[in-house]
Amino acid sequence: RVLGTKALVLLGTLSYGIYMIHYPVIWVVSSMFRYVFRVPSDVDSIGYRLNFDSVLVADVVIVVTVLVVIMLAAMSYYFFERPLARTSLVRKSETGRCDTIAPGGG
Repeated sequence: RVLGTKALVLLGTLSYGIYMIHYPVIWVVSSMFRYVFRVPSDVDSIGYRLNFDSVLVADVVIVVTVLVVIMLAAMSYYFFERPLARTSLVRKSETGRCDTIAPGGG
């Protein structure tokens, strides 16, 4: 029952997009703070770690970054993944398996 809630089903639907988009968004946000806003950073075994003066600012940046990732993943799903899945490039055979049709009708 819990796994069938609308929020978790939506999260599962967007999970591939979130996986694909999260790293570039985090890279852009951290680069923006390092180079544009000149937030000091340290290098450790994980990579660059931003040193915000306020925990509140750091928390807001994290929340906004997560929201941007989810928004971009939703846009990717609704504008790219779903329409491409409905094209004639993918069809179901009689066995129920999805077969990819080669461009040019092959």
